[in-house]
Amino acid sequence: MRQLKLWWNVARPKTLLLSIGPVLVGSGLAKQQQFSLTVLTLSLSTAVLLQLLTNIANDYGDTKSGVDANRPGAPRQLQSGAISLQQARCALYLLIALCLLSGSLLILLSSLLWHSKLLFFILGSMSITAATCYTLGSRPYGYRALGDISVFLFFGLAAVAGSYYLQSQQLPFWIWLPAAAVGLLSVGVLNINNIRDMQLDLAAGKSTVALYLGKTVALTYFSSSWIIAMALTASFALLTPFCWVLICLTLIPFFLKLDRRLRLTSEFTNYNQCLVDMVKLTFTYELLFLTGSILS
Repeated sequence: MRQLKLWWNVARPKTLLLSIGPVLVGSGLAKQQQFSLTVLTLSLSTAVLLQLLTNIANDYGDTKSGVDANRPGAPRQLQSGAISLQQARCALYLLIALCLLSGSLLILLSSLLWHSKLLFFILGSMSITAATCYTLGSRPYGYRALGDISVFLFFGLAAVAGSYYLQSQQLPFWIWLPAAAVGLLSVGVLNINNIRDMQLDLAAGKSTVALYLGKTVALTYFSSSWIIAMALTASFALLTPFCWVLICLTLIPFFLKLDRRLRLTSEFTNYNQCLVDMVKLTFTYELLFLTGSILS
């Protein structure tokens, strides 16, 4: 039981919402075209497995590099030795295999044409590589301020547009608006994480966008991410028949409240709460977007 609890903490279950939401947004928009429950189920399975792979690879890489050595608060399971690096490495191999299995079934059981299936196999391989190389390898891109663009591409554009295309075999221009909005909100989550860890990352030689910008500009960067996401949502509602997605704008006061809290805090634990709240707000946005697309 204790071992299960340790692995549950390593998995960071609250972050799994970030992988589920984009799939729901893309699949919900495809409901008026062609919809498959099998494709939806396998899309969610693959997305969650990729998120788990990312989380454990991130802890593994940060532990090996020493980034987590001086982290305030309760130590992470790998850094404390509660779970060994060898155990984590075995978990990574298992998750890679499960990602390949789930992703392959998703592509093979979809109604995509052969050339589209080939493209999705390539995209799937890139996703697995991106998940493992964020903090692993000789040149982890997460340590070179490339995390933001990666999150925007994989948790936004690829996840939403890819889910839509797997269902409908279409890729209209307007799909990039919600895809970009979801991507920006996910970048906002990462930005809070990086603002919190600025001193730790600086000491460990890890570069992030927040470090390059400095705290003041990084906070403006965070504000811009959710404001632009709301503007893209409004533009999408005006350009398409999905007018009910405007209900997402009811979250603006909550984003404003979080924004103010983030600017006033300096405590590590307070940043943690802001991070959790941003994840919840992002997922709530995605659920409201799904509801709006179904009602439209």
